[in-house]
Amino acid sequence: MRTSTNDTIVAPATPLQVSAIGVIRLSGPDSLAILRRICSDLPERPVARRMYLQWLREPHRGETLDQAQVVTYKAPHSYTGEDMAEIFLHGSPVVVRRVTDTLIALGGRYARPGEFSERAVLNGKMDLIQAEGVNDLIEAVSPQAANQALLAVAGKISQYVVALQDKIMNILAELYAILDFPEDDIEPVDITAGLERLIRTLSQELERFRHTMLVKNGVQVVIAGPPNAGKSTLFNRLIGHKRTIIADLPGTTRDVIEERVMWGGIPIILKDTGGIGVTEDVLNDQVQQATNDAIRAADILVLLGDGRYPEDIDVGPQARKIMVVNKADLPGTLAQSFPDDAILISASSGQGLEHLKSRILKHANELYNLAFHRPPIIAGYRQYEVMLRVYDRLNRAVELLSHGEPEELSTLELEAAVTDIGELTGAQISEEVLSRIFDRFCIGK
Repeated sequence: MRTSTNDTIVAPATPLQVSAIGVIRLSGPDSLAILRRICSDLPERPVARRMYLQWLREPHRGETLDQAQVVTYKAPHSYTGEDMAEIFLHGSPVVVRRVTDTLIALGGRYARPGEFSERAVLNGKMDLIQAEGVNDLIEAVSPQAANQALLAVAGKISQYVVALQDKIMNILAELYAILDFPEDDIEPVDITAGLERLIRTLSQELERFRHTMLVKNGVQVVIAGPPNAGKSTLFNRLIGHKRTIIADLPGTTRDVIEERVMWGGIPIILKDTGGIGVTEDVLNDQVQQATNDAIRAADILVLLGDGRYPEDIDVGPQARKIMVVNKADLPGTLAQSFPDDAILISASSGQGLEHLKSRILKHANELYNLAFHRPPIIAGYRQYEVMLRVYDRLNRAVELLSHGEPEELSTLELEAAVTDIGELTGAQISEEVLSRIFDRFCIGK
């Protein structure tokens, strides 16, 4: 296991740099015993949460380490839910290191990143969303980010997630009733309507999260289409220099190529993708997967064609789609049928590119402005990815019900969605995922 709560962990809770005060934390069953070894004047039974002014001494040599304020906490009334102690000493890195090393020599173990918060989760003091909020609050670089993190720490995000889980479980109960009591008049259409309401709400939250990420990471504009539609030529034109290889052979682009540009003060991440439906070879599956992933993550999808457009593209719920007809300078292209709102361009000559850039910027501005409205309930990519899985499962359940498929298939999707939500709060999560989450935390938190 990553964490054993039978030992006592020790770590500085403040950066090792010159400051007025440094803080060292201990958590575990031997916290008080270890603290007492360096605080000879500490009462036999110190009052929990009361500060005591103490001289800190190395017990074997009697060497004075510092004068500090110390405080103890009794389980379960502490941050981690365990016996804890905190030492508030002078903020010299040398002093903090010496005291920390002494505590470890007396039986403590140096804590791993995020281990104090991890123990808090394992001991039920907070859920995983709240723990992530603690880390987000520490790393917040703007008032908006701090406010969002505080929502998580206060449990507001967890309340939303649990309420969503309850609603899915209520719908599951109705499906179980249909399976167990087929003679009752429970209409699947009513269940479908309930799921569709959840899908709309969840779609809005997914979109809000993506809007906030736009401010931080830039608007993702993905160019996609069939082979030899001119995607790479358009990509090179839009970024202003030759970045990708251009050839008449299908399947020239073998990966997603991206370039950052700044248009109208908005950061744009332009992506060139492999042709959808490229000729079969050993790399085809990987090319298609990379292209599909990019399309799924797109904020703006530029769907490029020359009269040919791929069908059944899996576009994310947040994407704005722009239909573009390339090779408009060739007589045969204009004879093709294409959507009324399509933009006609010639990537090779530059015809119509300003119109296309203007349309992209229009959508980018709309997305960027939305980022400054109400912050999303979802905080962080891990939560976004899990909620996106839930969104997909709810959609599949609706599709199955709408096509008259057996209700058992819909129940499987909804049961999986409930399990996914348990991964959000930490109620159901693997040790590997837990490790990845807390490894991002700082030491001492």
